[in-house]
Amino acid sequence: MRGDLVEELPALAAQAPPGVTLVVFHSAVLAYLPLAARERFVESVTSLDATWISNEGVHVVPGLAARLPEGEDSGAEFVLAVDGRPVARTQPHGRSLRWL
Repeated sequence: MRGDLVEELPALAAQAPPGVTLVVFHSAVLAYLPLAARERFVESVTSLDATWISNEGVHVVPGLAARLPEGEDSGAEFVLAVDGRPVARTQPHGRSLRWL
């Protein structure tokens, strides 16, 4: 599907069949959006009846760095999060994983 990821997400999610667990996953994509669009994306994805899995840079997903354990809020590694809760540090695109 082509289109703006923030604008198209609700309509795309609505196409999921009833009775399934909808999972929204993204890796290294939100950094290409301005902050305001990233904030709108977080509002949109958290309003869905879905499991949200993100794998982005530490400061890319608004509010995520503040939820990291002390000492984990910097560096080149990405943060793997489920529903906005950090669960691991990864190398870009998931090349390695270190559970928090």
